[in-house]
Amino acid sequence: MRVCLLRDFAVYLAISFLMLLTASGQSCPAADGKNPDAAASSTLDGTVRIHDGTRPWIGLALAKPACGIKEIELAFGKREDWIQTKSLQGCHVTATGIISESMTVYYSAELNLFNPVIVPDPSCKPKPVKSNSIDSALPEGLLSYRATVYIDVSHNLPLDGKVWTLSGAALISPSWQAYAQPSLNGEKDLDLQCHEGFTLQNFSSDPSNAAAIFAPGIVRLQSSELGPSRLSIVCKKN
Repeated sequence: MRVCLLRDFAVYLAISFLMLLTASGQSCPAADGKNPDAAASSTLDGTVRIHDGTRPWIGLALAKPACGIKEIELAFGKREDWIQTKSLQGCHVTATGIISESMTVYYSAELNLFNPVIVPDPSCKPKPVKSNSIDSALPEGLLSYRATVYIDVSHNLPLDGKVWTLSGAALISPSWQAYAQPSLNGEKDLDLQCHEGFTLQNFSSDPSNAAAIFAPGIVRLQSSELGPSRLSIVCKKN
């Protein structure tokens, strides 16, 4: 009889725990590590946070901890969804999606929601987000330019860049990202390539031996251990 009572009590606790998770709107990845994704969708409440750095990311600071954490990363497959959510900085929202373990360096938090459905509180007032689209058209008549991008992984600083004509005139429109087409490999290596319609002519870096051609038209700066570094490319219209 004692064994039966203990078994029934254990079942009761298990059911109660599952009901608690369901009520709180969370389904967590299994502890055995066999599947990084939770078995069911979760709905979480919290405040949108923007974390600027070498690889910026969006967090949801949870009103109540979920799966043992206080902040979860909001990740998106489309840039426009990322920008739209970034405009909700400081807003209280609900986010619905599958909670997953962050298995690669492309995530910044322990857990993430990928492509979640975001519903902001009615009181939320979205903030304007500056567009840094790499697809923006370059000025008509531009024949060549030099773009320099600055990176400091060791201090987790945001990427910054400047662009000039070869005669030394500064180019500020569109943003430097359109000219340099930056991408980060594992948040450590910086890749640059010319805007569509332009061909890479040469490149330079500081430190001087840190950059090399990674693929046709793409220069890679290996910056994981370098601290403050820069990479410059010169591009000529086809």
